[in-house]
Amino acid sequence: MKKCQNSRILPYSKEQIANIILHPETYNIRDYESYRPFDEHSWLEDYGDQYLVKYYIKEQSENRIVLERYPFAKSDMRITQTVFEMKDCDDSQVELSITERVVRGNVADRLAKLFQNHDKNESYYMDLITKIQKFCAKGK
Repeated sequence: MKKCQNSRILPYSKEQIANIILHPETYNIRDYESYRPFDEHSWLEDYGDQYLVKYYIKEQSENRIVLERYPFAKSDMRITQTVFEMKDCDDSQVELSITERVVRGNVADRLAKLFQNHDKNESYYMDLITKIQKFCAKGK
């Protein structure tokens, strides 16, 4: 089993990257159809076909942002965390790494996410990083 590539070095500051991750009302990095804020720490993203996801900012620091993701209005209570880690590199660049894990769900959910993180999510992670990079370039 190969390890998924989930990081890239970007020529932007941690503040620019964090701004894009934490402002889904302005930057649609997950391709939702509509967005609705709940409060300053949580929001709802609608992906169509009644697929609604609530995001909550679990942790926010200079080097790390953790978002919890809840299925909204569904009986499935699998909760995942998306962790964005930013490390300083040479020449004022930042290495952005993204990982996900199931924090609430059954054993099958947790095992499925473990395997996805190694095999299937490579394009998901790189798409997120590419969109973040695109928005950073527009805002520069």
